[in-house]
Amino acid sequence: LAAAVFRAQQVEQAGLEAIRSTGQIPRGPPDLPTGTEVIEQKCVAYLIGKGGQALAAINAAAGVSIQIDQSTKSFGWSMANIYGTEEGAAKAKMILRQKVSEYRPLRA
Repeated sequence: LAAAVFRAQQVEQAGLEAIRSTGQIPRGPPDLPTGTEVIEQKCVAYLIGKGGQALAAINAAAGVSIQIDQSTKSFGWSMANIYGTEEGAAKAKMILRQKVSEYRPLRA
C-alpha cells in the first residue's frame, strides 16, 4: 500500500507539472490526473453509489471528473484519478476522504 501511495503522489505531481506548464485543464484520460487518491477496495462501491450517482455527485460538487482505476483491486485497493483544476482536485480529495471516513459495511 505504501508503494501505491508513493506512485499516486508521483502521478499527481506529474499531472500538476503538466497543467502548470501547458495551462490546459485535463478532462480525463489520456491526460495526467491533477489529483490521485488511494481507496480501500471495500469502499469503492460505496463511493460510486447505485448507478454511479454518488460519484457523479462528488464530480459535480468539486467540478472535476473522477475515474476509478480498479486494476489493482486484487491487492485490496484502487486508485481514484481526478481530472480538473488544482482547486477542484483538492476539493474532490477532501470529499473522497470524508466519504471514506463515513463508510460503514452493510450488515448481512
